[in-house]
Amino acid sequence: MLAEGRRLEHIPYLAFLPYLPLERPVVFSNWWLGPAARFRRPWASPEFHTASRRFLTRFRTADGRRVTSPAILAHRERGADGRLPSAHEVEILEATILFAVLDANPEWSEEVDARRVATSDNADLFLWPIDVGGGVTMGPHGLIVQHITGGLRFTRRGFRVPGPLALSLPRKLTLDADLMGALVGAMSMAGPRQPESDAARMLRAIRWYGKAWRNDLKLDWGERVVMLKTAFETLLNEDDTRMAARKIERLFCRVLGTRDTDLLWKPKERRRVVTYTKLSGNTAHEARTDLMDWCITFGEARNTVVHKGLSPEMMYACPGGSAYDGHLFHTGSRLFREAVKVRLEDVGFPMMWASARVRHGVRLFTRIRQRLARSRRGGCSTRTSEAVTVRTPRP
Repeated sequence: MLAEGRRLEHIPYLAFLPYLPLERPVVFSNWWLGPAARFRRPWASPEFHTASRRFLTRFRTADGRRVTSPAILAHRERGADGRLPSAHEVEILEATILFAVLDANPEWSEEVDARRVATSDNADLFLWPIDVGGGVTMGPHGLIVQHITGGLRFTRRGFRVPGPLALSLPRKLTLDADLMGALVGAMSMAGPRQPESDAARMLRAIRWYGKAWRNDLKLDWGERVVMLKTAFETLLNEDDTRMAARKIERLFCRVLGTRDTDLLWKPKERRRVVTYTKLSGNTAHEARTDLMDWCITFGEARNTVVHKGLSPEMMYACPGGSAYDGHLFHTGSRLFREAVKVRLEDVGFPMMWASARVRHGVRLFTRIRQRLARSRRGGCSTRTSEAVTVRTPRP
């Protein structure tokens, strides 16, 4: 959150996420993201270090409890040097962190523990100037009616920054560094002046996805469906529901082929003939896969909200059952993330659709195979006394 056009070049900026509790730091692309208490990289100055640490202790939840595990974002080499990334870099970082945070959530079920669920509010990235001499900062608020609150003296006794009323602090999250690096790489393939590129579309789609995940009571499920449907349309560059469903199927088929994965989509989804009513009132017959049937139902739910002003049925149940059965919004959220991950492989970042555990195993197997190949080329026996230790990452 940075007020455009109000960058103060002579004052160092702190990049922080006060409401993002992380289990451990994550290093991705050129960046370090982790708990402020575990940051050991350089600071712009000892004074900036001291002032920033003190400032972060001032954040509170809506009910007045201290935020005990704020996160900071810093350059992996330069550390917290106080420099501001470019506006385009900030957009990419915001989208990357947002996607990774929401992807770290457990799969939805009616029994899921709400204390394990993060929302977009937890992924908010703040970029505020820290006047180390006067112990003062300033923060932007609002867009239609803009406020720049200056002269916030965080060294003053009793100074507090209250959290949003809808804020929920989940248990500590573990983010996927490989996925975050791939997202930064993919969205950096085009500059800010190429809005029609796939990279720009992915960035905008993730932003729409994030809007659907704000923990705001004023957004009902129907409105969230509209935002999520917009995210799909942006990612696929297609607003026709049936065409969008075919694009997703072609994307999965092209990248994954016949590989069996843990994704919702499967290479051999059944096809069945469905009878439906057109807008003209006439009936028609159509062959649908499980994915297409879900996509059409999802599109109809969006139209129910936009064109009829009604609340759609949020629980989807395919005749005969399918992997897509369940809450429309949560199934759609998972399908959107999986589509983004498969798209990443399409642009040169393989296997982001697989779990971190699977990717770790594949890398380990590849290293062992390469080591054996080098031994054979060198005329050595394939037997070796060197022990290979397999460390399985914690889920």
